[in-house]
Amino acid sequence: VTANNRSGFLPVTSDGHVDYHDERGARSGGFLPVSSGQDNFHDERNGLVESYSHESTRTQSIFSDKSTLTKVLMALVVALAIDVIALSTYVFEQPPTRLRHTNGGGSNVTTGNVTTEKGDYYDDDDGLGLGGWVPLPSKDSVLKRIVFGSGSDQASPLPYWDTVAALQPDLVIMGGDTIEDGECTDKACSKLDLPYVELLSKASFLGAKMLLPIVATLNTHDYGTSIELSNGFNPHKKAARSLFLDFFDIDEMDERSQRKDDGVYTSYEWGPYGERVQLIVLDTRYHLTPFVPTDDYGVAGKERFVPTDDKDSQIMSEHQWEWLEAQLVRPSNVRLIVSAFPVLPTASGYDCWRMMTHEQARLHKILKDSAMGSAIVFLTSDNHRRVGGFYQDDDNPDVHELMASSWTVFPDSCDQELCHLDENDDHLVNGLVHNIAHFGTIDIDWLKHKVTLSLLRSDTQDPIDESNPQLAGQVLQQQSYKIP
Repeated sequence: VTANNRSGFLPVTSDGHVDYHDERGARSGGFLPVSSGQDNFHDERNGLVESYSHESTRTQSIFSDKSTLTKVLMALVVALAIDVIALSTYVFEQPPTRLRHTNGGGSNVTTGNVTTEKGDYYDDDDGLGLGGWVPLPSKDSVLKRIVFGSGSDQASPLPYWDTVAALQPDLVIMGGDTIEDGECTDKACSKLDLPYVELLSKASFLGAKMLLPIVATLNTHDYGTSIELSNGFNPHKKAARSLFLDFFDIDEMDERSQRKDDGVYTSYEWGPYGERVQLIVLDTRYHLTPFVPTDDYGVAGKERFVPTDDKDSQIMSEHQWEWLEAQLVRPSNVRLIVSAFPVLPTASGYDCWRMMTHEQARLHKILKDSAMGSAIVFLTSDNHRRVGGFYQDDDNPDVHELMASSWTVFPDSCDQELCHLDENDDHLVNGLVHNIAHFGTIDIDWLKHKVTLSLLRSDTQDPIDESNPQLAGQVLQQQSYKIP
């Protein structure tokens, strides 16, 4: 059942007609109306099937036509069957048998509303159980809308998936911290898969994963540790990576699965040249040298960490740097580069590339040497302030950054003493979005050679000011750039 149509009833259009759709359509559910006019029976795969008039002989015309009656009854039966499946998933919240976890401890383990009893085993061979992942767009597809977001608490309601599904994106990029509260406490990282299981118990996420093509990566919480330990010395990183590959059903022949001791970086390309999007997903945690702790905690610009120019420190392995350079020479019109933390900021004291100045300089250099002639957009997250915004590289006018963190956030989740809402950064465009659950969109107008970046509200909140409703999908900030 899609995130947009949970009822399974036949949808009602605004013009008083009835559209009978295949369940994979994006219309909202409704009841059969009593009205005059002409109703259209549709199948999303075959277009218009049949039209009929129901002026004064509606009942007679339906039930005297056996073929039409059969179609209506079949549509109702299919809708009812799908609703029964969705309802049982939603009400009973039975976790699917997917993750390869054995709780061998002496007591039950509970995460949110999911309890794993001693000895419970999630069979790794049974698949996801409630429908697999939607295939990614074919390589010749022309992408026009992409959604990007990061940071979600699987124990909370996840209404943002309904907001995202309503936008009908060609692709969704999950920039990390897909789960929370799964910090590893043993070598097998046996606690980390419980948040994944809980996520699979949420009907909105199940609907989204069966409707929307998704690309994902890992960040702090996905790697099963705290902010300070989410680096190359994380003892749980291999186990966490394995759980990630398993959860997202990444093929054993995929380059990410084939690497034995490196991150989950990968790349994709879609569309013919002239309308080509390249997506580069970096892994900036797996081999990260620990950031240097601040000497003045909470002070603007050095809230948590301070920069270093130590040439022995690194954000990515040398192999990943070589791999990135090879990706950037490939012809593309729009390049989207995912990083676990911000790239362009020069005044932040949180996780960002600024904390290793020589690595940040190296990245800028290879962009100038290899990737010019395309619009470059960094998609970043996880600065641990729950804020979003846009950054612009003044030296490279074709390099932009969309920071979105996070999908789920509440007004009291940001420590006002540490979260400096305004950065003294010339690269920051229009200030920051703060204390609002949000995500980003990338809309590409190929005819006008324009990329529009937006930050949207994830879910509806009770407005403080009735004249300013805070509705899901509301545009919070927006910037447009030319494609070279």
